[in-house]
Amino acid sequence: MTINANPFLPEIELRTVEDLTVAVADVGALIDEAALGKALTAVSPYRRDKALAYKMPVGRALSVGAALLTDVLLQRFGLRESDMTYVIGGHGKPRFAAHPELHFSISHSGRLAACAMGRREMGLDIQQPTKKRDEVVRRVCSEAEQEFLQAQGESAFPTAFARLWALKESWFKATGTGITDHYPAFELSGDAPRLTTPSAPCTFREFMFGPVPCALCVME
Repeated sequence: MTINANPFLPEIELRTVEDLTVAVADVGALIDEAALGKALTAVSPYRRDKALAYKMPVGRALSVGAALLTDVLLQRFGLRESDMTYVIGGHGKPRFAAHPELHFSISHSGRLAACAMGRREMGLDIQQPTKKRDEVVRRVCSEAEQEFLQAQGESAFPTAFARLWALKESWFKATGTGITDHYPAFELSGDAPRLTTPSAPCTFREFMFGPVPCALCVME
């Protein structure tokens, strides 16, 4: 479903998974300095400072865009992002200080920003497909995953790897560990991704926003 629920983001695409909602938007309009300046007045001091810490205009646009998507989803609970005070966990994961019952996760890649929100612990990641980098694949993928990626063929490899990395990073975010050298491994040949490494119980949902894979890890 596509909506126009924010004056700074022309189109927001929503996906619902049971009691969780994912919002994604292209933030290209916020790269303009004047538009960014107006949008900064609509977000919390925490998100404003995060956005201004980026040196490049696209980084600031993505950060503010993620905050605006957070606001769109918070309005479903009668809240506004601009009123939020955040607390930061041990691995840098932010939470709403006054509303610990609400969980959220944000991500951005390319010109897309994304936010997921609901009443369960989760991790969201969106990944723009990029050119193949063999050294990265060898470092972060299991042997079975490398075989799966190679079987996709050269043209499909970037999207397949972006899908796999989105799954891995969504797990890191959901578990709150931050990215470590212990990368989760997946079996991708079935109808749904299956985690093959020991972990706390969790489920995965996948979406495509145009050519861009997105993964949501939900802790059970």
